[in-house]
Amino acid sequence: MRLRKRLPVALFILFIVVSFVGYAWAAYEGAWDIPGDINMDGIVDIFDVVTLAVSFGSEPGDENWNPAADTNHDDIVDIFDAVVVTSNFGMIQFKAVVNDMRDVDVLVRVNISDGLSEKEAELIAEATFIQVMGQNVIRQLDTLTFDDTKIEAHYTWGYDENDMGHVFDMTADLITLQITVTHCFC
Repeated sequence: MRLRKRLPVALFILFIVVSFVGYAWAAYEGAWDIPGDINMDGIVDIFDVVTLAVSFGSEPGDENWNPAADTNHDDIVDIFDAVVVTSNFGMIQFKAVVNDMRDVDVLVRVNISDGLSEKEAELIAEATFIQVMGQNVIRQLDTLTFDDTKIEAHYTWGYDENDMGHVFDMTADLITLQITVTHCFC
């Protein structure tokens, strides 16, 4: 009876420890832009999970060894690697170019494989704006157009309500995962 009461707490603590170790190691190594993106296509998705599953339990020299699936680089594909992949499942990394001058990575957790909803398009636009301009800038999304291959958004923004004369335009290509930001007077 006592074990039954403590088991959920122990499992929760184990999950927290495993998650922390996976995140900490991935952040330390910085080998992939998104921890868990095993095939390095900019999306942590079912293809990464399948690749991990095929390599699960393997070590260097094993027939099914895949060093990319060893996300924490400890020479075994195990539960710690699975935690990294599953905790970032659904994450997409866009490469944004701002005014043809600087590159910015934009990470968003959306599923665009089944088509794009208005909410998902808005999440990508918002994440781009915040990554480029920061959280504390006042903004208003004026227009948002999208289909399954492209998002276009137009914002007006300012540092306070009397300064809302700036514009921020972005176009996201959902095929190449590239975002172009123009007219951003940052």
